[in-house]
Amino acid sequence: PTNPMAMRRDEADVRAITRREVTQAFASIQPPAGQAPPMQFIIQNSSVVNATQKLEQSPAPPPPPPQPMPQRIWELSRKDLADFWASPLNRICVLGMAYFVCYIYQSNSQHRWRMSELQRRIDGNIFLRAVTQVLGPSSASK
Repeated sequence: PTNPMAMRRDEADVRAITRREVTQAFASIQPPAGQAPPMQFIIQNSSVVNATQKLEQSPAPPPPPPQPMPQRIWELSRKDLADFWASPLNRICVLGMAYFVCYIYQSNSQHRWRMSELQRRIDGNIFLRAVTQVLGPSSASK
């Protein structure tokens, strides 16, 4: 049925039939005869907690005796250096600084080499040598 009114009527009929069957099913269920009614239990729960704490403090252990000072300064420095080198962060920083110093040295050496090559080319070219004799050396090479 494509009529909306007919569809609503069919849905209402289905609902009514379902309702009737469910009520009949519940009505047919009866408690079995001859059994005693269920008993009621009354449970009274209570709990009590007691906690005691006893702290026995033993006397503090005596402080360790101070270590004797090393006889040589090298022994003290070696121990301090070993303690310093044991930290990974200190190792990273020291190695990073060493790399940085080597990088600066290499850059400076490369710059000096480039400047000496440039000066060699100037000295080898007759026109550039004449210009530097007439105008004088540049302020960068002083």
